[in-house]
Amino acid sequence: MRNLGRNMPVTEVMSSITPDCWLRPEDSILDSIERFHRFRLDALPVVDGEGALIGILTKWALYRCLISRVSPEEKIDGYYIRDVIFVRSHQVLDDDILENIKNSPVGQRVVVDEKGRPVGMLTKINIVFFLLYSTETLMTELAAVLNAIPIGVIAVDNRGLVKLINPAAESLLDRPRESVAGQPLAGTFRQFNLDGVLADGKVRLWEKCRLDSRTVIYSGHPIRCNDRISGAIGIVQDLTEFENISQELESVKRLKQTLETILASIDSGIVVTDEKGVVVRVNQAARALLRKSQEEVVGREFKEVFGSRVVDMVLYKGISEVDVGSLGGQSFLMTSNPVLESGSVVGTVTNLIFRNLIKLKYLMSRLDLLENQLNHYKKELIKATASRYSFDSIITRSRAMTRLKKEAMAAASGFSNILLLGESGTGKELFAHAIHDASPRRMSPFVKVNCAAIPENLLESELFGYEDGAFTGAKKGGKPGKFELAHGGTIFLDEIGDMPLPLQAKILRVLQDREVERVGGTGTIQVDVRIIAATNMNITEMVNKNKFRKDLYYRLNVISLQIPPLRERREDVMFIAEHYLKHFNQVMGTEVRGFSRESVMILENHDWPGNVRELANMVERAVNMNSGGLIRPEHLPPYLVERNVKPEPVLEQEEEVDYRKKLKDYEKSLMLAALQDAGGRFSKAAEMLGMSRSRFYEKMAAYNIKVPPGEGKALKRQG
Repeated sequence: MRNLGRNMPVTEVMSSITPDCWLRPEDSILDSIERFHRFRLDALPVVDGEGALIGILTKWALYRCLISRVSPEEKIDGYYIRDVIFVRSHQVLDDDILENIKNSPVGQRVVVDEKGRPVGMLTKINIVFFLLYSTETLMTELAAVLNAIPIGVIAVDNRGLVKLINPAAESLLDRPRESVAGQPLAGTFRQFNLDGVLADGKVRLWEKCRLDSRTVIYSGHPIRCNDRISGAIGIVQDLTEFENISQELESVKRLKQTLETILASIDSGIVVTDEKGVVVRVNQAARALLRKSQEEVVGREFKEVFGSRVVDMVLYKGISEVDVGSLGGQSFLMTSNPVLESGSVVGTVTNLIFRNLIKLKYLMSRLDLLENQLNHYKKELIKATASRYSFDSIITRSRAMTRLKKEAMAAASGFSNILLLGESGTGKELFAHAIHDASPRRMSPFVKVNCAAIPENLLESELFGYEDGAFTGAKKGGKPGKFELAHGGTIFLDEIGDMPLPLQAKILRVLQDREVERVGGTGTIQVDVRIIAATNMNITEMVNKNKFRKDLYYRLNVISLQIPPLRERREDVMFIAEHYLKHFNQVMGTEVRGFSRESVMILENHDWPGNVRELANMVERAVNMNSGGLIRPEHLPPYLVERNVKPEPVLEQEEEVDYRKKLKDYEKSLMLAALQDAGGRFSKAAEMLGMSRSRFYEKMAAYNIKVPPGEGKALKRQG
């Protein structure tokens, strides 16, 4: 046990723990019961306010509390063990640690990091499992060695009965192990004198004997256990193999002579290096270029002799490389190729071509320029298709949102489709970005499609692409769709509730068959994408009213995450407002210090029908209206102040009608405010409100918002 455990880091043997299973002295016995049940450990670490280990609470102490009928609400402060022996995470298993755990009444040690915070538990069970695994690994390695070596091995016990025979011995003796296992070796193969080894315990080395028509040599070695002979091992080898090796050596000698002749007859220079880039062979043409003897070149590094790192690049990359060199005013081209053996680079062969290489230098410089541009565009493409937000971007102090973030993090590591539900402005797109960023697909594209912003007649070609000539105005050569662009990554279908029913059937096919067919195409294209869908509609009600396909709903609704509106987590209002205040201060270079007490009351009393998006726009407006100091009611949008200062009573019978009117009035005032803040630019105002331009124009017509003189032409140009 000591040999197996020595020099093994404790972090590879311990059971890792997270801060979720830490206890604190002020925690109740009921809290500790819940953690014991959740993490299924025999003991839990107790930490102070900084997370440093101060004790350990065992199950046995908990049992004593329960037997003594201690109140579940009582703190654990008087029941945990304070004098705790711990192990540092950088330590290795040694005799002292193993002996301490073995003799400890607790039977385990807490593993702490450099700051004294618990990161794992080292228990007797960990040690036992580790030793069992090490023993099993050792036996597997031993069996693999015996099966792999080309030399026959036979083992017998102290009675001379065969206990082990490896494949090489089976082949050599032409007997399967089933026919000789458990049989006396002397009765099966009398030529092998292992009985003599068992009798006198002396080693027999390389004794010759005849086996059928072949001559073999064997060695016998006794196996001793506690100074007693418990068996013997015989090693058998066919001399024919040595004869073959001798013949191969002669072939290698002839091949070497042939290679020397070829190298000497080639006009261009040839330089051979080993795996370290050291020259081991150089022909006459290369020596003539260098004007040096073979003794002056062989044994030196290629880069030292020729002033080029082309060989180093070949050894590093394992692929051919080209470079241009110059010696004595003569330019030459160096083409270096790897020498591979079992997939590994064991050397290089470089061909030196002497000629005027001015044009070639120009072409190579152009090639380097194009390669650099290609790498730049690749990086930009990755940036353009990558997710912009992570789970750290979702700021909250709400328990509901914190729990939702944990659920989303857990879902991110899988491959199932995810359906995000919630009102507009709650952060569905933020969650989609964060899930992709935390998933194994994070290095692949993240493609967003707003199903409500793309006209119905264009949505299919946007999603699935089209072939050359598929329709009038189609791009020459065709165009890949969003699903193709998202191959290997994630596609985010926002506002999926607005997707037409015919297109829903095609989305279902992608989910079932993992393939798409371009508009106007005849073949299918395999795609590997994960779908995250989102909607602010009541999707279940739409399914019941046959406005959304039931089979597609069940395919998308593998994991459903309901994002609560801001009015249901009012503790986040000021927390998020302060975050955006800090953000806009940095962006605009302002120094707004915070919110006045009156402003805080107004913000906390507002229902925020536009959710986080409305709150962010409000803070941005207030920072623009404020020259410094605190944000006061006069800096807030008028509809916020009026609603919280002069509440209008509504009769019960007219409550629904008045509420709808107020909602329309509020939306109209919000659009007017956005237009004002955007300087009359409709596309900018639509973007600030999270609407498409077409949707924004529809709302303008519905609320009778007049277009100022001169804007009509601009609208036509934008349309």
